[in-house]
Amino acid sequence: MLPIAVRTWAPRRRTPILRVKLTRDHLSAISGITLDGKLYMQVRKNSYDAGAVVGFLKVLLQKPSQKAPVALAGG
Repeated sequence: MLPIAVRTWAPRRRTPILRVKLTRDHLSAISGITLDGKLYMQVRKNSYDAGAVVGFLKVLLQKPSQKAPVALAGG
């Protein structure tokens, strides 16, 4: 995983050089909270596409719970 933010120290007017091994490794996560407070979460290596999100929502619909609103936020 790549660092999101780092602080570096270098002499004035000398740009610090960060040596970080660049990889494409990542994890993607999706979660759902029911109105009665139960948390359901799924983590996977691949990115989520529309089919994976629909699959997760189908699993949530199989849980014995009342209707719940759906809010999606992408990053």
